[in-house]
Amino acid sequence: MPDNRYPLTAQSGDNEVEYKDAYRFPPILSDLDLYLLDEGTNFQLYDKLGAHPSQFEGIDGVAFAVFAPNARRVSVVGDFNRWDGRRHAMRIRGNGYWEIFVPGATAGDKYKYEIVGPNGEMLPLKSDPIAFAAEVRPSTASIVIDENRLPQAARILHNPNALDAPVSIYEVHLGSWRRKPEEGHRWLTYRELAAELPAYVTDMGFTHIELMPIAEHPFDGSWGYQPAGLFAPTSRFGTPALHQLDCDGNGFEWLVTDDASQSVFAWLRKGHDPRARCVVAVNFTPEVRYNYRIRVPFAGRWREVLNTDASFYGGSNVGNEGGVTAVVMPQGPELCLVLPPLAAVYLIPEDSAYERI
Repeated sequence: MPDNRYPLTAQSGDNEVEYKDAYRFPPILSDLDLYLLDEGTNFQLYDKLGAHPSQFEGIDGVAFAVFAPNARRVSVVGDFNRWDGRRHAMRIRGNGYWEIFVPGATAGDKYKYEIVGPNGEMLPLKSDPIAFAAEVRPSTASIVIDENRLPQAARILHNPNALDAPVSIYEVHLGSWRRKPEEGHRWLTYRELAAELPAYVTDMGFTHIELMPIAEHPFDGSWGYQPAGLFAPTSRFGTPALHQLDCDGNGFEWLVTDDASQSVFAWLRKGHDPRARCVVAVNFTPEVRYNYRIRVPFAGRWREVLNTDASFYGGSNVGNEGGVTAVVMPQGPELCLVLPPLAAVYLIPEDSAYERI
C-alpha cells in the first residue's frame, strides 16, 4: 500500500510552517456508528459525537463530530487553527453527521463550529452541544477535555442505594446554597462544595443529595434550566485539576528561590493536562515590587485568579488588574508582575481548561 504520510508546508510571513493534512486520515464514525445514530439506539452518543483526544496513524490530535443535518458546510474552528473556518472544513457522513480529525489539536483547546446554513448564509459560531467543558459566561466556547485524565470517584464501601436503605433527599442549587461574602460574594468551587455540602447534609439528617441542573448554561437566573450543553458541567464552580499531582513531585516546580534581597518566592503548580498550570508569587516584605519578572511555560495572557492583597481581604488592593500578558523573551515567555506587599498572587493561563482551582 502507498505511504500517505506526507507533510504540507505553508509560508507565514518570513516563517515556513509544516502541517499534517487533516484529510489524509480515515473516517471517525463507522458504518455501524452511523446506523445506530440514525436509529436512535446509540446510548453512548457522547462517545461518538463531540471532541475526543485520539491518535490516528501514530499522530496525536482531536476527533470532532457533530450532527447538523441542514447545514451546507460545517468547519471546526479554534485555538489550533486561529479560528479560521477555511482550515478544517468537515466531511459529511450519513444523514447529516460532520466529522474531522485535527492533528495537533489537544486537551485544553477552545473551539466552536462555523456553519453555513441551508440557504448559504453564514451563521454565528456555534458551541458544541456534546462538549464536556465550556468557558465561564459571558464567553461561550467549548473546551476539549481528555476524559481519561479526569480523577476517578472514590469507591464507596457501603451501598447507600440498597433497596432496604433509608432515603431522605436534600435538593440543592450549588450557586445559591452558600457563598463566600468575604471574597466578593463568590460561588464555592466544586472542591469547596465537596468539603462542606456533604457534612452539612449529613448533619441535617439527609442521606442523599439531588443537584439542581449543573449543565453549562449562559444565564445565571435560569438556575441551569436553559442549558447550552448537557454533557459539560458548568465552569462557574471550576474544574479541579491541580490536586491531581499533590502527591507527585512532578506537580511542583520552583520558579524563584534565590531572591533574598527582595524576599520573593515563586513556584508553579501542575495538573495532568499540559495547560493546567498555576503560578504563585509571594512577596514577604511591605514594599510593592513593580515590574517583577518571572519566567512561565506559556506565552499569552495569564489571569490573576487570587490576590490576597485585594480590598475584600482588607488589603491595599495593589495587583495586576486581573491579568498579565507574558512577554516573549529569547530565554522564553516571562510575566512582568506587580507583587503587592505582604501578599501572594495566583495566575493561570487564560485559555486553560481549568479556570478555577
